[in-house]
Amino acid sequence: MGFKNANHTALALAILLLISLEAGAQGIPVLIEPPPNPPRQDFITDPVWLERPGDRDIVRSPPRILHPEPAEVTLDCLVASSGRLACNVISEKPEGRGYGEAALRIAAGFRMAPETESGDRSAGRRIRLPIRFELEP
Repeated sequence: MGFKNANHTALALAILLLISLEAGAQGIPVLIEPPPNPPRQDFITDPVWLERPGDRDIVRSPPRILHPEPAEVTLDCLVASSGRLACNVISEKPEGRGYGEAALRIAAGFRMAPETESGDRSAGRRIRLPIRFELEP
């Protein structure tokens, strides 16, 4: 049957037993395999940065409209073999003021090492990158 672990085997046996009890009068043997595991979200949580945007890069990438209250953008980024990030905006608060576009320009200044701190490969994996905009007093 190809069960991956004891839990899957136990679950399959429990399902088989329940179905057998319900279908017992008909005597129909039924076997149902458990559903496959959901795909693992392969997000990097321990990056090693080779390059980060500096203050000059950030000043050159302002949003269209600066607002006194803080703004937050979250980017979902795929790490290329070069370590550069290809990102999409997944949240932007407040919306419509150019913070998402500014965050994408800033993200171009990041470059990740080939391996994370734990020694896992970086290329081909994703990272969530939060960027906060706040005016200094």
